[in-house]
Amino acid sequence: MAANDFDIRIKRIEEQLLALKTASEYSSVRTTQFTAVNNVYTGMYRVTYQQGNDEILSTVYCGAAGGIYGFAYARTPSGNTQIVEVSTDESTEQGWVTHTAPLIVVSNVPVISITRI
Repeated sequence: MAANDFDIRIKRIEEQLLALKTASEYSSVRTTQFTAVNNVYTGMYRVTYQQGNDEILSTVYCGAAGGIYGFAYARTPSGNTQIVEVSTDESTEQGWVTHTAPLIVVSNVPVISITRI
């Protein structure tokens, strides 16, 4: 094998490696729904989604209100509902204080309601 043939083979291998490193699987673009509700506080909330054939994909955030951040913990959706635990408690020198904060739901299915349970 000549040196030139070897260089060509190395170049092809490098191109194949680059193609593998930069390859990505294309998926269909889904609509994203953004829903925010103000003034939630520590407790459990039920998020009800629009009925449909799609599985629910969602993420939840508890935003900042006046510099106070909360935490939101979403459970796995069941049917067209999902339970979200919210914590907006803060420890101070005087004891525990519960703040209100916005709750944000980002999902592939529209949100019908968010209710405290």
